[in-house]
Parts: sequence; C-alpha cells; structure tokens
Amino acid sequence: MLPWRMDARLNTALKVLAIIVLSAIILVGALDFLGHVRTIATIIIGAIFLCYVIYPVVRILNRRLPLWASILIVYALVILAIAAAVTSLIPALAQNIQQLVRDAPQLTRHAEAFFNDPKNPIIAHLPPGVRLYIIALPTKFQMLLQRYGQAAAASVMGVIFSTFTFVAIFIVIPIIALYILVDADTIQRSLLGLFSLSARPRVKKIIDELDTVIGGFVRGQLMVAATVGFLVFLMLTILHVKYALLIGIVAGVLEVIPYVGAFVGAVPAVFIALFTNGWENAIFVVIGFIVINQLEGNLIAPFIVSESVGLSPLIVIIALFAGAELFGLPGLILAVPIAGAIKVLLANLLPIHEAPEIVPTLRKPPRRSPRLLVKKKKK
Repeated sequence: MLPWRMDARLNTALKVLAIIVLSAIILVGALDFLGHVRTIATIIIGAIFLCYVIYPVVRILNRRLPLWASILIVYALVILAIAAAVTSLIPALAQNIQQLVRDAPQLTRHAEAFFNDPKNPIIAHLPPGVRLYIIALPTKFQMLLQRYGQAAAASVMGVIFSTFTFVAIFIVIPIIALYILVDADTIQRSLLGLFSLSARPRVKKIIDELDTVIGGFVRGQLMVAATVGFLVFLMLTILHVKYALLIGIVAGVLEVIPYVGAFVGAVPAVFIALFTNGWENAIFVVIGFIVINQLEGNLIAPFIVSESVGLSPLIVIIALFAGAELFGLPGLILAVPIAGAIKVLLANLLPIHEAPEIVPTLRKPPRRSPRLLVKKKKK
C-alpha cells in the first residue's frame, strides 16, 4: 500500500497528464477540422478577434448608449481608421517596395565589395567554405528579389484589394461579430445550461478567465505590434535608413508573434545601414534595435500582455517553439493564447497547492553584529 500522500500526488500527476493528452488530441482534431473548412474558420476567427478588439470600447459606450448605437459608433471609427491607414500607408509602402527592387543591384554591389574586402576582419577569419557561401549571398538575394519581389508585391496588393477580401473584411466578419456581441449573454447562458447547478459557478469562472486571457492577449499583442512597428519606423527615419516604413511595417506585423518582429526587422535594417550609410550608422541602428528590444521585453510586453495572459517569458518561448514545430505559422500565432488557456484550465480543474518557500542555496547566512558577539563573550 502506498502512503496516502504519495497516492494523492500520483492521482494529481495522472490527472494532469490526462488533461494534457486530452487537450492535445482535441487541439489537433480541431485544427485538422478547421483546415478542411478554412474559409469559414478564417471568417469566424476574424469575427472573434474583432469582437475582442472592439469589446472594451463597446462596453464603455454601452454605459450611456444602447448596445446597437455603441456598436455602430465603434464600427464607424474602425472603418475611418482603416480608410485612413489604407490611403496613407499603402501608397508609401508600395513606393518603398519599388525603391527596394530598383536599388537591389546597387545594394548587391556594396555587399559584394564589403564581403570581398581582404581587410575585412570578420570575413577573413572564417573558414573558406563559409566565406564563399557568404560572398555568394548578395547575388542570390538580388536574384530572388528581382524574381519574386514585384510578383509578391503585386499579389499582396491583389489580395488586399480583391473582392473576396473586401467582402470578408468589411461585410461578413463585421456582421458575424455584431451577432456575437449582441448574443454574447445568450451564448454564455446556453453554455452554462449544459452543466449542473453545482458546477455552474466553476464553469462561469473558467469562462471569465479564458475571456480575460484570450482577449488580453489579442488586444495586448496588437498594441505591442503597433508600438514596436512605430518605434522601428521612427528610429530608422531619424537615422536616415532607407525603406524605414517597409521595415517598420514588417517588424510590426511579425510582432504578432511574440519576440519575432523586432529581431526580424533588425537584420535587413542593419545590413542596409551598413551598405548605404557606413559602419557608424549601422552601429547606431544596432543600438536602436537593442533599446527597442529591451523596451519590448521589459516594459511594453509585460505591462500590456503578461498581466492578462499570466505566463512567464520562459513558458512563452517554449509555447512558441512547440506551436511552430506542430502547426507552423498558425501554431506560432496561437501558441501563447492556447498556453494561457491551458494554464486557466489546469488552475481551475486541478488542486494546486502552494509549495513551501525555497531558500536559495547561494544565499549567505546573515552576519551577526559585533556588539552581540561581544555581549555573548562577556556573559
């Protein structure tokens, strides 16, 4: 017979393992099903995301206005913001892309001169195979950019302005989001009706916490992405680095995946600054990205996202690796909210007890006052 404490721990461990395995099976099955109904799933997920984005403003307006009026006002503001962004950003972004394609041969020549310089202290100490591979990179980059750059820009513009995208973004998704906002209370009551009276308080608590985690991540990550993109654009503009708008938008869009945007934006920005403006400018760009990365990791993201999701940076990084390994790009985007949801479920469905405080092994014992030692000797 096992002692009762060991038996309780074993039962808890088996419950945790069962919930993790069951959650993984359900998640894989759900993603496989969504893959077969990709269009409908994209529209529904887009509507849910839109609800999470606009819900706080709708709730504030709903304190003094009817629900339908609050939603209409928020929709009007969103449409005006999108129209302003499209009319101001899209032409400038297209100009940046065209300028990059035109400047690709000149950038390639600068890069080849830099890598072929025998006095270059970085390249000279590399193995011959690695050196030849790095020297060939600028030519390959130019070929890829000329082959796919304009086609990619044209396809992106075609997708943005296609009839399906326009209908989905401006008609179908807002309508579904409208119904979700109007029927949110009814949906929640119907869901609670599936459980017994004794289980409803716990289920209601889980629903509220899941709503806080997912909604906080969606709104927070959008705010972080917009902040990082603007800071990158502002920093590159001040340092007179070309294609500042393009790099800032790419960094902001990729920042939807935590910790990715600023890093991905830094690589082309540093090389462009190096090949066009020189070493000094590239060093300032590196310093600027380090500052932005530190602001994001220690101030912006913890203040906006971490408080609502409640995950440590280590768990976030592990979740990102697992999501990328299992599901690719969709896994990267959904990894953090899914990890937060799993944490909520574990916290509410399993008896988690606080562990005793652990004294660090490297902490030195407190030093006694010399006066106390003297008194003890006198006694």
